Amino acid sequence: MPKRKTIIWLSVIILCTRAGCGYHFPGGGVFPQGVSRIFVEVLENQTSETGIENIVTQNLIDEFTLREVGRLSGNVKNADSILSGAVSRLTVQTISARGRDSANERRVTVWVDLKLTDKKGDVVWMANGISDNQEYSVSDDKNLTEQNKRVAINLASRRIAERALNRLTDDF
Repeated sequence: MPKRKTIIWLSVIILCTRAGCGYHFPGGGVFPQGVSRIFVEVLENQTSETGIENIVTQNLIDEFTLREVGRLSGNVKNADSILSGAVSRLTVQTISARGRDSANERRVTVWVDLKLTDKKGDVVWMANGISDNQEYSVSDDKNLTEQNKRVAINLASRRIAERALNRLTDDF
């Protein structure tokens, strides 16, 4: 019986301390300044990687939908804010080689700048330089290497979308 009381008291203490320090899961907050309906614009592509803007934009939309944080608007007219931005940079670097002139594995890094504006055009929230990277295998088959690179870009983009939504809804 004393063991049970100890467990109950420890549980109460833990709950009180977590409630007292404002502990919460990342991204569990609300949108800034009462924003509730967001329209996500296709991001601008400032890189030489064709179609990367569509990949990152789709991952942002998927993350909003998956986490059910607020509601996305299908058009600008029904939104009270617009999430826009750019895929500002993409780099590819060799991280392991088979020989002097032959890569074995590469790392792609993607950077994204985002801003949330209200209907009047005032910036409500901004995050520049959100980045992530992913390794991928290099093959003698150029098509397979390109496919591996696209998969890596998609994985990095998913993590960028998750990080962006966490930042957007972080209300410490």
